Amino acid sequence: MKKAVLLIFIFVPFALQLESCTKSPFACFRTSPAEGDIHVNQPVTFTASCSSDGDGYFWEFYDDSDSSYFGFSRTQTFYDTGYVDVYLLVTNGRKFNSTSSKIYVRP
Repeated sequence: MKKAVLLIFIFVPFALQLESCTKSPFACFRTSPAEGDIHVNQPVTFTASCSSDGDGYFWEFYDDSDSSYFGFSRTQTFYDTGYVDVYLLVTNGRKFNSTSSKIYVRP
């Protein structure tokens, strides 16, 4: 019993220390075409290529048809002009970082 308790006191702090060594991710995204050149009915690729230290990517698009997706990149087509709020959450274990942008879709 004493050995089990001793192992717990050694292992738990070590495991917690490993978790704390995980880098915090940085969230950022790019679009193709560039944000100022996005038009209605045009496929737009959103990519987290400028993000770092992430192992999970979650996208949300707030327009006429709100939608959510998982993945490093996403191609999206917008069917109406106006502003679209784009949100990216990047995770790494229990750590996370997010960014958002309001993109204007031109006629």
